[in-house]
Amino acid sequence: MIVSGILFCSTVSVIGQQNIKQIDSLNAVLEETSDLLESAILKNELAGKYIHTKPNEAIQLGEEASPILEKENHELLAELYLKLYYAHGVRGTQETALKYLAKAKKIAARPSDLADIYNIMGSIHFGGDSMDYYVSKYFEIVQKENVIGHVPNSYQQVGMVAALAGNVPLADSLWSIGVEKCNRTEFSHNKTSLLYNLAVLYMPSANYDLVANYAQRGLALADKDSLASDQIGFLNILAKVSLYNADSIATVNYWEEAYNIIESRSFYSNTAGDIMNELGLYRFSKGQYSEATKLAEKLVEIGQIRQDVIDQARGYNLLGRVASVGGVRDQAISNFRLSLADTAKITYLPIQNDLLLTVAEGYWKMGDAEVPMTLINQIERNLNKTYDLKMDRNFTKFKYKFYQGLGRHKSALIEFEKFKELYDKFLLQTNSEKLLKAKAEFETDRKQLQLDKSRAENQVLEQKNKARKNQLILGTLGLLVLFTLIYLGRSLKFAKTKEKLQSTFAQNLLASRETERKRIARDLHDGPGQNLILLKQQLVNSDQQNMVGSTLEEIRTISRGLHPFVLEKFGLTAAIENLISKTDETTDIFITSEIVQANELIKSDQQIHVYRIIQECLNNAIKYSESPSVNISIKKHDEYLVVMIQDHGKGFDAKQALNSKSSLGMHTMYERAAILNANIDIISEPSKGTTVNVHIPISK
Repeated sequence: MIVSGILFCSTVSVIGQQNIKQIDSLNAVLEETSDLLESAILKNELAGKYIHTKPNEAIQLGEEASPILEKENHELLAELYLKLYYAHGVRGTQETALKYLAKAKKIAARPSDLADIYNIMGSIHFGGDSMDYYVSKYFEIVQKENVIGHVPNSYQQVGMVAALAGNVPLADSLWSIGVEKCNRTEFSHNKTSLLYNLAVLYMPSANYDLVANYAQRGLALADKDSLASDQIGFLNILAKVSLYNADSIATVNYWEEAYNIIESRSFYSNTAGDIMNELGLYRFSKGQYSEATKLAEKLVEIGQIRQDVIDQARGYNLLGRVASVGGVRDQAISNFRLSLADTAKITYLPIQNDLLLTVAEGYWKMGDAEVPMTLINQIERNLNKTYDLKMDRNFTKFKYKFYQGLGRHKSALIEFEKFKELYDKFLLQTNSEKLLKAKAEFETDRKQLQLDKSRAENQVLEQKNKARKNQLILGTLGLLVLFTLIYLGRSLKFAKTKEKLQSTFAQNLLASRETERKRIARDLHDGPGQNLILLKQQLVNSDQQNMVGSTLEEIRTISRGLHPFVLEKFGLTAAIENLISKTDETTDIFITSEIVQANELIKSDQQIHVYRIIQECLNNAIKYSESPSVNISIKKHDEYLVVMIQDHGKGFDAKQALNSKSSLGMHTMYERAAILNANIDIISEPSKGTTVNVHIPISK
């Protein structure tokens, strides 16, 4: 088992609040000294303080100090080369970093320098066969020579070897010892790194409570020392935990907090890029295109600075999607091409596939079929090399719509059948992850139950004493119940009468509301709508014409929402098919339908109620169900028109919702069914989807 995302860090100092006074003191001494060797030693010390927050300044100080230390063949020279290696690594100039590492290896003699070199070599060979050797040598030197500054990190690295070998208990034990060894102020960064590793270690087992506990501890320590790299790392973990727990608000809040740190501290890293990408995609999904554009442009900028093709590809990809939605075709194509150029350089195929698919979707929405076909072939080759179920599911759904749009119905049918199969597999995989989480929660609950058992035994004794008192109370209550039953018998008759009157009133109100909606929709179309058409024809200025055109389209949308004129012109079947088509175009939900010709089966004045019931079910599926697909069936059976709307989402407690006064949409569906003299049955349970069946008598 490989534990991905665990931090493999160095022992180099990271600037924090505790180092600010030291930096000020060192700068003050540096300004006063005129001795070249002393100046070089001070610059070497300052370079170590600036590596992670100001790598350019660290490099400048190191390069100024190195000629002097080289001339003196000073014992600090290997240490300085190692600091320049780290600083160039942070800045992204890897080739130069490796040159300084080679220089350090040639002259290193002090135990601390040798320990640093073995630590770095273990990092370079991360996950490879040589990693175990270098890390073992590193741990041996630290323990044998008692290199105090490396002690916590040495436990971190041997724990990493255990984690990569799948030995979670050993990794947990070694990292926990490492946390205990962080008993000095300068080990603050090591402690946060160890807590980060412990948090990530338990992510695959879905033990999110333990993950969140480690992350919260690490974040508190990182906030105290103002360590930007650790702060955004822990915030990203907490965002993922919230995402797994379906708390999207908390997820976005954590990402925004991390982004504020990234911007205020100008701290850029792989994690920073991931966070900016996720936040940009969220803004795009909410229609916040201006904010999404700023994040995408920033991704491209830091990708170019860090020579990171993933950040550049993601940034251009998002800029292309924003331009495509805005109708700026040339700009969209330009950004998509830049994204594809960088995507081709990405070696991690799951990320490459995700970017290729979004570009294919972008071109397809702009009416281009040639580029998507090329990208489809590339994704298929990638999936043959590195398979990913979730990616294959999304990819197959796109191919189904793509082939259907090209009129290749046989290919579309094949992809549709494959999508159903992949969807079932994905559900099984999701349930397996939930089982792992439940297993972890069970162990926690088992210990709690032992405590609860002892408490319960004490409560039993108390309940026996209460039982005697309750017997006296029950006798009194018996008399009250008798009188209450008499009262309820009389009240029940009154309640039935009242309920019948309320139902009649509600049905009349619905009918009146539909009539009024229809009148308002027609007035909007015939009045302001026609006037705006005339005004647009008379205007010369294109901007004014566009503004009037936009306003006219908004009025048409409002008018269609108030009353579906397709129903009035073409009948119930066409109106429902139009509703399904519009929903499929504007959402990611996958809709299948089987509809008979129903225009002659339902009275014309009642067809609006059938339409509204289906519309309400579709809206509920989109807003609340989180279902990837919806199936709509309208068939004739004996003397009934049978309507069935089914999703595969998270479901809900139908009985509880029906009894809730806040479930206005559900109550309205029942009232409309009553107008149709129909039977409606809503079947739903949490995690089991929702099915609505309506049996409507056919008009004779």
